[in-house]
Amino acid sequence: MNPALVQDFLWSSFEMMNQKKYIMSALLLIIVGAVIFLVIKKFPWDKDFQNSSTIIDSDSLVDSLAGTQLDGKKLFNSTCASCHIVGKDAVGPALLAVEERGPWKDSLKLYEYIRYPESVKDKYIDSLRKVYPTRHMGFPNLTDDEIKAILRYIRRYKPSVIVDDIRESSYLLHIH
Repeated sequence: MNPALVQDFLWSSFEMMNQKKYIMSALLLIIVGAVIFLVIKKFPWDKDFQNSSTIIDSDSLVDSLAGTQLDGKKLFNSTCASCHIVGKDAVGPALLAVEERGPWKDSLKLYEYIRYPESVKDKYIDSLRKVYPTRHMGFPNLTDDEIKAILRYIRRYKPSVIVDDIRESSYLLHIH
């Protein structure tokens, strides 16, 4: 066998292996680039997105840290829903924006009223009692965490049905 032919054969085989390495490297780079592109495209990296993603609800954080993530909707349904609907008047007034009305802007008074309604004296409450003669029952056994969960549910409430005549809502009548 001719040593020059063997050397040429080995050299061409070596070049083919290098070409395969280059092709595989190029394919790998294309795949990695495509994955990076898809990740960047899927997650918007603009400033507004980053700022909004770092907003933390302090009530949820406290509940999570304490291990007491309470279900405000369940608590509302078991204690309040027999007389109240969040966004519409019923036996009692609508509770939407309750924390922004009358004496309940002060959370201590609101908690006191939820537990012992007769102990809180206020002209606003007296005016409500004229419109809604059924007295608030009071829930002395509710803890602060349970009341917080109910109020959080009310704040985050999104109505599932559009009200035909929003002027009838106590939210607008009693917001002052």
